[in-house]
Amino acid sequence: AVDLEMFSGDPRQPQPDEPLRCLVAGRVAPEKGIHTILHAFGKLHEKGQLKNISLTILGKGTDEYKEFLKQLVVLYQLEKFTTFTEPVPIEAMPSILAKHDLLLLPSEWDEPLSCAMLEAMAAGLMVIGTTRGGSGEALFHGQTGLTFEDGQPEALAEQLLAVMQDRSLVARLAEAGKAEVETNFNMDV
Repeated sequence: AVDLEMFSGDPRQPQPDEPLRCLVAGRVAPEKGIHTILHAFGKLHEKGQLKNISLTILGKGTDEYKEFLKQLVVLYQLEKFTTFTEPVPIEAMPSILAKHDLLLLPSEWDEPLSCAMLEAMAAGLMVIGTTRGGSGEALFHGQTGLTFEDGQPEALAEQLLAVMQDRSLVARLAEAGKAEVETNFNMDV
């Protein structure tokens, strides 16, 4: 459940001339699938389709996996699109979420229902993610966000391209995701 007093925000529709600000937050580990995001960004960049978008990778992980991710950033020439940041206390997350438009949840394992996803939805972010584990209880393709098959960067690239080309999707799906959390995943329920 989500503390709606702490995590609450209005969905916004990013304008075409401003960057679409993506966030991945949590443990930085292979099973979290962050490499899939970088491969998807790389595929879009190679085709000249990666425009007005940024990615913040927030979290703690092993030095080996973080180094692997940084090598992907260099390989795909994503330095101007990607920022790595250290974890923050839970109390700071609402202000971090307020600075982003999308939460990316590329999990490749059957994790329990993602608190980060629910908090982001409550804060007004649109979610693009996999439905492994509990995420499929709140994330419905085209209804409360967009989904893709885990470990499939081409599928994620397709969803990212859709929101880059139609910014109205961001606000519409974020609003529906927020309503889903407020209705079914608040502390009272």
